Amino acid sequence: MATYRVSPKDDVAKLRAPQIVELAQKGFKPSDDLDDESIFHYRYELLRRLVGEDERPLWQAISEQTERVDRHKMIWCLWGKIVQSTERLEEFHHSESYHRRYMFDWLLERYDLPRAREAFVGSSTVRYIHWLLLLLMFVCLWARSANPLVPWLVPLLYVGCALLLWARGRNTLLPLGLCVQSFIPRLAGTAVVGYLFLVAGGDFMHYISRHSAYVVAAVCVAASFGYLVLEIGHRSHPQPRPSIMMQMSLDILCIGACHSLALVVIGGAALAEVVELPATAPILLSWAAVILLIGLVLNVIWAEEPVTRPL
Repeated sequence: MATYRVSPKDDVAKLRAPQIVELAQKGFKPSDDLDDESIFHYRYELLRRLVGEDERPLWQAISEQTERVDRHKMIWCLWGKIVQSTERLEEFHHSESYHRRYMFDWLLERYDLPRAREAFVGSSTVRYIHWLLLLLMFVCLWARSANPLVPWLVPLLYVGCALLLWARGRNTLLPLGLCVQSFIPRLAGTAVVGYLFLVAGGDFMHYISRHSAYVVAAVCVAASFGYLVLEIGHRSHPQPRPSIMMQMSLDILCIGACHSLALVVIGGAALAEVVELPATAPILLSWAAVILLIGLVLNVIWAEEPVTRPL
């Protein structure tokens, strides 16, 4: 079979939107006449181009060709072809672990939490472990008044989920630090800021506590969800389909809800002292929703960065 006589980088740079769409439909195989090593180099250079931030006009043209192409799905399929050749990846470029970490950071910063985890861990259960953590946070919220030891259980649940991710990703050398990053510590920081704002705003807490706790929680969660959909739509190029933006927003909202619930389970007593109200589960739930919304709003004011950007 033939090999490359010119740099694949030169060929990839000349590709236009229709040619890339056609390549995607053929499994990113440029020609049947090329040997496997040449195809690998071609795919690698194409991946480097497609993840570049200076390719917005190209993606806009691709989107017009395919009616809102799923950029992440196309890049993920190409990455799957490349990572099958780990020996060539490490021989000609960086280590497999380096590339997996790059894909993790790239996908997480662009709100694609499940695929970011899948860069290291293929299990669908582990990809969506944040929903299990949310369920456990709700259990802790309602069990808090019955057992004073429940707040001490919350950090252990976080540690347990991170260790589960790490254990499932050992074969692909998943660093423990990335397990923590997959729970979006930046969102945890915004929740802490929202908590402190609520503690300082005694009158505001009195005002929201006079209304139905479930109504307050529903309104704040809906507002947080709407904001995340708008942020993803604004920062994503090309803009994903509405269903994809909503799924991404739900995953991020789930992580934010976990952090906010954890804060009120641990520090609910301090908030209750401010307003001199009993720290019942419905009231704590409403405070958690307010904390989440305030944190997201303040993140917009203080940091012009995606809320999922790794620290």
